[in-house]
Amino acid sequence: MPRPDDCKNPAFVLNGKLGAARRYRPDEDHTELEREVKLANLADYVKRVVDEAPPLTGAQRAELARILRGSKPPASRSA
Repeated sequence: MPRPDDCKNPAFVLNGKLGAARRYRPDEDHTELEREVKLANLADYVKRVVDEAPPLTGAQRAELARILRGSKPPASRSA
């Protein structure tokens, strides 16, 4: 049985919508809803980890932003 706080969690709500869509409309494409569920789950996880971690430095925030953007790390300059 869901707890009252679960119903406010976007990931929980989207998982329910995806389950219902798969059950009642199995022939439809659920790719976009699946993508939204993954994003909501990731956002929930990242929020929990960041809330538990000590404050980040500017460089650490920049590194996390780079990872989320999917860009490659800057090439090291060796002479």
